[in-house]
Amino acid sequence: MSIVFDENLRLGHPGIDRQHQEMLEQINKLSEKLTEGADDIEVRDVLDFLYAYANKHFFEEEKLMQSCNYYGLYKQQKAHAQFKQETQDLQQMLRKKRSSLDLAHQVETSLFKYFIEHIDGLDREFADYLKMNNLQAFKITAPGAPLKP
Repeated sequence: MSIVFDENLRLGHPGIDRQHQEMLEQINKLSEKLTEGADDIEVRDVLDFLYAYANKHFFEEEKLMQSCNYYGLYKQQKAHAQFKQETQDLQQMLRKKRSSLDLAHQVETSLFKYFIEHIDGLDREFADYLKMNNLQAFKITAPGAPLKP
């Protein structure tokens, strides 16, 4: 399974959109590795990168929300914790040598589902808040410190 980052997933904030696109590329890559039966080391590397990238993204996104006094910060933090837990669950499944098909199914039913629902729900609500309050200029990354792998 693979999902394309298209206009339906764009929120109109370049920093957030760029990071969401990278996260989706990593989830797609993880799904692809599992589907093609890549070895555990390759899968673990992608999963570990995804976990670290998501943590950095969530930290920066929540920092942006705090700086804008966003009313939905707590809901976002709970949702971010859920994604981190689901990623950790996948890491645990990999350590326990669960089959690639089990892991691929988990990626499809948890990470892809979370990603689409989160962007289309809570993140879109935050993007609308930024637009309504003329806050689009707020940056998600500090100058000179872009979030890239």
